[in-house]
Formats: sequence, structure tokens, C-alpha cells
Amino acid sequence: MIIISLIVLILTRGAISIFYSAISPVSAAFVADKVEPKLRSNYMAKLGAANGMGMIFGPIAGGALAIYGLETPLYTFAILPFIAAIVLYFSIERVPKIHIEKEIETKFLDKRLFIPIFSTFLTMFAFMTINSCLGFFALDIFRLDDLEAAKATGYILGIMGFTLIIAQIIVTKITTIQPQTFMKLGTILSAIGIIGMAYAFNMWVSLLFSSIFGLGMGLLFPSIMSITANSVKAHEQGYAAGTVSSAKGIGMIFGPLVSTALYGFSSSLPFVFSGLLFFILLFLIYRKLDV
Repeated sequence: MIIISLIVLILTRGAISIFYSAISPVSAAFVADKVEPKLRSNYMAKLGAANGMGMIFGPIAGGALAIYGLETPLYTFAILPFIAAIVLYFSIERVPKIHIEKEIETKFLDKRLFIPIFSTFLTMFAFMTINSCLGFFALDIFRLDDLEAAKATGYILGIMGFTLIIAQIIVTKITTIQPQTFMKLGTILSAIGIIGMAYAFNMWVSLLFSSIFGLGMGLLFPSIMSITANSVKAHEQGYAAGTVSSAKGIGMIFGPLVSTALYGFSSSLPFVFSGLLFFILLFLIYRKLDV
């Protein structure tokens, strides 16, 4: 029974990865197709805020439902995609497909998408660095026992997710600021936040800098998607969104590998390394993007 359960969980997780990976690029392409350029950041931020709320409240709901049995969250969350599919089916307007005889010009190394691809990779790289090393950091630097280190890690990641949502909600309310400006500010805050976490000497200092990092991420995510949409032509939107989204997977792979290797040399090195990459991104933004 254990082997069967493990196989089912692996297959389920694989299916989630396959289908969930399509949601972000398709949603971004849909927004790019329906929304004028100056408002895209606002709508992209709404998508990001919804995603962030799911990341926070999903585990909370799962834990609450678990009191009725470990299988209850699995059954409950398995129903949600069907509900979402029904809502989407009846809410999205039916528009006849327009056949466009144009060759897709977008490539993975398309220079028009270099900044969005690199920034997407970097955001996921930094997130995975924090997720991979924060627990060890709490044990080694904060001198906490296993249980307290787990609690501290949860608090820090929680406040990071909370401020990420707040930042994206703020972006949805502002229509006068260009995505490039949000990207610059988000890059600076992310760099300050993650480097500050490298030298935090207790949980409270880490909470402060993780909240700054979350704010930076909240500004970065919608600006990346908006700049992606504004960088290509109408018939390239889906391909461009998918291309940029693929950088998330690369960041999720290399983040833990690189960060844990660097942690072996110094507990602060993985965070500092990610911070330096953000400053490189800031330099590239000023050099390649028009304000």
C-alpha cells in the first residue's frame, strides 16, 4: 500500500507540474492580448497576488483539514481544479480564432527577452536559495534547536509571502508608474533584503530583511510579465510567456544546487551571491531598458 501511495503521489505531482506550468504563461498571454500596455502591470500583479495568496493560505487550509484525516486535504484540493475549470469555461468569452500566417520569431535566447528571462531565473534562484539555506542558517547562526528553527523558518517565509502579496496589491492600484520603474525598485529591495538576511544575527532581524525581500519580489513579478508582453508582437505572446516561464524551472533546479554548495564555504555566502546577482540585473536593466 505504501508503494502504491508513493507512486500515485509521484504521478500526481508530475501531473501538477505539467499542467500548472501552463497556467502562468497562458494567463500572461491572455492578459497581454486583452489589456492595453500601460495597464498590464496592474493585471499581472493581480495574477501574482492571487498566486501568492494561494501559496500562503493553501498550507494553512491543508493543515486545518488534516485534523479530519491526512487524506482529507488531498481529496479537497483535488476538487478545486475542476471547480476552476468550470468557472473558466463559463466566464471566458468565446472569440473565434484568428489564423495568422506569421512565423514565430521568438527564440529562447531572443535578445528582446533577455532581461525578463534573466530576472525570472534570478527570482526563482533567490527564492530557492532562501528555502534551501534558511533552516540551516537558523540552526547555525541563530543557535536554535530543531523545533525552534523550524518555527523561525516558517515565520520568516510567512512574512516574506505576506509582504510579496502586499506589494503586488499596491501595484494593482498604481497606473502611472512604468514596469521598468517597478523592476528597478524591486531589484534594489530584493538585493538589500537577501544580503541583509545573510548578516542577520537573530530571527527578528531576519524577519525585517525578509519582508524587504518580499516587497522586492512583489514588485518584480508583475513587471517581468508586463515587460515580456510589451517586448514582443501580438502573435508571439504565448510563446514569449512560455519561454520566460521556463526560466523559473531552471532557477528552481540550480538554486538549491548552487546555494547548498556555497553554504559549505560560508553560511552567508549563498545569500550574498544572490544579492550580487540582483545588482548585476540592476545594471543590465539600466543599460538595456528604456525608462
